[in-house]
Amino acid sequence: MRIITILFIALVLRIFVTFYQQSDLNFRIQQDNYGDYAVALSRGFSESSFLNQSDTRLFPGYPVLILLVSGIILSPTAAGYLISLVASLISIYLFWLLTKKTLATFVFAVFPPIWVAQSTKIATEPVMVLLLLISVLLFRKKMIFYSGIILGLASDIRLIAVALLGAFALEMLYEKRGKEVIKLILGFIPAFLLLFIYNYFVFGTSGIFRQFAFYPSIGHATIGFIQITQDFIKVILQRQYRALISGLFYVILSFWALFRTYKYRKLSDLNNLCFYWILLSLLFILIYGPNPLLGEYARFLVPVMPALIFGFFVGA
Repeated sequence: MRIITILFIALVLRIFVTFYQQSDLNFRIQQDNYGDYAVALSRGFSESSFLNQSDTRLFPGYPVLILLVSGIILSPTAAGYLISLVASLISIYLFWLLTKKTLATFVFAVFPPIWVAQSTKIATEPVMVLLLLISVLLFRKKMIFYSGIILGLASDIRLIAVALLGAFALEMLYEKRGKEVIKLILGFIPAFLLLFIYNYFVFGTSGIFRQFAFYPSIGHATIGFIQITQDFIKVILQRQYRALISGLFYVILSFWALFRTYKYRKLSDLNNLCFYWILLSLLFILIYGPNPLLGEYARFLVPVMPALIFGFFVGA
């Protein structure tokens, strides 16, 4: 009954945020041009279908999903919004199944604000969180091969999914289940290779690595930990105290959760798994990220937010 109440509160909050954002003249329902990408695909699976070539830097998994759903409800915008809303609510339920912690589940339903906001936009974060949680649940049920498949599909949406792949491998090695890593990889590789098959048919032989070739220049990719240090110095010098406080909050939040899961990692296999998941996700973000990074840091944390929230309640 408690989880039903939490889901109801989460839904009402997201509906409220949806209407509130519509009153903002600067609001843009697309985080990136995923809806436009889906429209381009509706014109045909070829490079010439894209009016904006910079959109081809985006991983295609989410636009393809929008295209499939829009075939039912006839609108890419509505499809993208519905996917995000439903994915976020299912994710909350799966988090509860995974942790059985009511308070932690409530916190995950309403915090952080960027997670709630992305749940009401055409954005990859909600569907990424959903797929990662499904993969964790399958992993814990010893359905390793299927967990790898889901992770492979998630990697076709956002590459940060490989952090959880690494976490699974480390957890199995820690538990002396090294042979099962092969099952994980065998599930992951075919699903992940769909990205390159897609690229071959859409962009041709020279475009097999399209996203990896385009993102560094368009996203101004740089070394993350150097960039975020420069961003902090910049906001201090420019006296942008709101950005400074927000940035510090999320950096402290992420490393505090990392510390707590490390401290209590031996209490359960889930604690240990979340420690690896947070650690590898932070390394992923801080090794190779956009310029600037500080303003995007909270959004980049969303895919690992289930582990972060769980970390706050470890040992409680």
